[in-house]
Amino acid sequence: MRLAHVEVDGRLRLLRTFFVSRLVARWSRQVKRAGHPRLAVIPHDSIGREVVFDGMYEKDLLESIFEGALHAFKQDFAQQVALDVGGNIGNHSMYFARRFRKVVAFEPNPPVAKIFEANCLLNGIRNVELIQVGLGEQPARLTFVSNAGDNIGGSGFIGGSARESDGQVIELPIERGDDVLAQRQLGARVGLLKIDVEGFELFALRGLRETLVRDQPFVLFESHGNSDSGGKAVMNFLRECGYRQFIAVEKSWRVPRWARRRGVWPLVEFVQTVIHSPYYRCEPVQELEDRYYSLLLASPSPIM
Repeated sequence: MRLAHVEVDGRLRLLRTFFVSRLVARWSRQVKRAGHPRLAVIPHDSIGREVVFDGMYEKDLLESIFEGALHAFKQDFAQQVALDVGGNIGNHSMYFARRFRKVVAFEPNPPVAKIFEANCLLNGIRNVELIQVGLGEQPARLTFVSNAGDNIGGSGFIGGSARESDGQVIELPIERGDDVLAQRQLGARVGLLKIDVEGFELFALRGLRETLVRDQPFVLFESHGNSDSGGKAVMNFLRECGYRQFIAVEKSWRVPRWARRRGVWPLVEFVQTVIHSPYYRCEPVQELEDRYYSLLLASPSPIM
């Protein structure tokens, strides 16, 4: 009986491998035709799955920003620097590399940084510099939690939204962003700062105050809620640095709070997508609600 069971399992595995490989091959051809970068990923990770199926992570969101709200600045960006704080595997940096003169990315998580480096090599990208440190208010070594679940992008420093129970705990270096950039003498204005560091945004931005005040780059950030270091605190800090408009970039529908709380939001998203294809809308906001915002755009002057 055991041998028969093994034989059946082997046949099922063979069928599964055949169909999945054909699907992946078809998706790969579509990605190549679309001109997306080749990205090495962690297959079971949430970002990895989207890259496999869609070619890039958040590609529709990125396109809605750069071909929509920021389209008028396309020529300016070509002469400027983009900062990618929380670079992960390099998905956003690969996208920025085609639009900016130079990209400086920060990713402290060692295994993820290695994949980032591999993606630069895979695509022959020479205008991206990866710096393997986290950013904060002052140089230090802090406790970092590498997420052990299906979202390695949820890794982060204690003090943000990361918890020690989320995964492997290690100690990693923190540097002050203004100091790191001063050492590199970029030779060009910073035009964009994208930051995604799991609730540690306020601390990282405080260490970039001089850059923010001097260059006034557009800032892309997410908000996990209005805690002491959450979205409202980040918005107030950016206002102190001269920012005058904040724009929420969100899908045309929102996932209900109860669905996120119960962990069924992927199913709710799927059903809503089947009913009507979502699109992203840009809406100026004066104050943030106490909820999750997937992307907020801060501008030093009104752009819409």
